Amino acid sequence: MGADNFYVDYSNVRYFCMWDPYNKSWIKEISSLFKVPIELLSEPKPSGTPAGRVSPDAAAKTGLKEGTLLCVGGGDQNCACTGAGAVRPGEMFVSLGTAGASGVCTDVQYRDPEGNVFATCHPCSNKWLFEGYQPTAAGVFRWFRDEIAKFESVEAKKSGVNVYEILSDMVKSVPAGAKGLVFIPHFASAGTPRFNPEARGVLAGLTFAHDRNCLARAFMEGITMDMNDIIRSIKNSGIKVTSVRILGGATNSEVWNQMQADIYGMEISTLEIPDAAVLGAAIIAGAGAGIFNSIEEGTDKMVRIKKEYTPNPLSINFIIFLLLYIFCILFVNILFIR
Repeated sequence: MGADNFYVDYSNVRYFCMWDPYNKSWIKEISSLFKVPIELLSEPKPSGTPAGRVSPDAAAKTGLKEGTLLCVGGGDQNCACTGAGAVRPGEMFVSLGTAGASGVCTDVQYRDPEGNVFATCHPCSNKWLFEGYQPTAAGVFRWFRDEIAKFESVEAKKSGVNVYEILSDMVKSVPAGAKGLVFIPHFASAGTPRFNPEARGVLAGLTFAHDRNCLARAFMEGITMDMNDIIRSIKNSGIKVTSVRILGGATNSEVWNQMQADIYGMEISTLEIPDAAVLGAAIIAGAGAGIFNSIEEGTDKMVRIKKEYTPNPLSINFIIFLLLYIFCILFVNILFIR
């Protein structure tokens, strides 16, 4: 592209498993143990660091203007937290994309005593992102669309309506708790806080009283409950959460947004630009180019709240559903451990 060296940003380098995010240095003991020469690795740099300019060859291949400034970027979720405006301590983002992730900004060097939540460098200087992930999130709901809601998909195509609008209406028609139907979305193992590679998806409680509407609600609730386990792990680690902003394609569903507020038990906000990772990358580049004095200033100028959701009081149906979900999670984990 025209960069003057091979660079990696402080947030992504964490996944080399040889990087200390607090001292911002390679862990030589690990590199030595696995015989990985540090000099062969990319040079770690803070997000937003100027790294060169688009070369004539890269310009010809990409259509980008020759000489355009190149800046070191950030990890996907690190950019997302920036584009969500989660740049000050206690500010959390929740992303429901194909996979799911949640993280909170902190300005203290901290480790989860339970070892369930991990820390990466935040794009903002001297801050960190305390985060957890869900291997499958809205991707599981897409599977439901393709494999179970084929009729609705065909009808949506005929009428020119977004199929997810139909699915959201199906979910709305069923009370919280999906009439006792419980779904665990571990289609690709379990992430935070279980990290169980043997975990699999479970649909429990099926009766003749259930229909596709109930299934749609159970899938949406199960995905959200699993995400809530990540949020609860972050809170239990001792990190205080002051605000929550949700992002990703799932935010197009009003019923899903309200469900998130209800299950998380917190006020949440959607964003004018739900593709927060893209916006975050632009903000980081803007700070690197001197358009903003800092990444924080960039988020203050670029990030806008679209709508806020307040959690509804817990219904008896939801309480029963919560207890059933917890029981199923415990049962399934015990089963796979054995």
